[in-house]
Amino acid sequence: MAKQEGAEVSDKVRVQIDVTAAHLAAMDQLMTFCGLSKRKELFDVSMSLFAWAVGEAREGRRIASYDRENDHIETVLVPALEFARTRAAQVRVVSDAGSARSPLKAVGENFELETKAATAERDSRYKVPQRKPLVG
Repeated sequence: MAKQEGAEVSDKVRVQIDVTAAHLAAMDQLMTFCGLSKRKELFDVSMSLFAWAVGEAREGRRIASYDRENDHIETVLVPALEFARTRAAQVRVVSDAGSARSPLKAVGENFELETKAATAERDSRYKVPQRKPLVG
């Protein structure tokens, strides 16, 4: 907690969303099935999974489920992940942490978007060895 003029101020921010009764029931059902007792836990788990999925999309990968018994792969199609995968092919995140993999690691850090063309121009000026592309 940070202090501000003699009072303690929490670093937490309150977020409120409006959902339909059906969505709320689905959330509660997921919580029960997964043994979660608070909606914040559901949010944290969901954010962790989504952050991982965005990181995979940024690497040019797709998210899929594998049915070993039937040797079948089902690819998950999420427009936001497709957008992230396409955008990663167009831009590169340059982070002070040195890792562009986790979108959550970049939160709060000083980072910028750099186009592939700008990266190539900078690299050629400074004789930087060619890097493996983020997206294949």
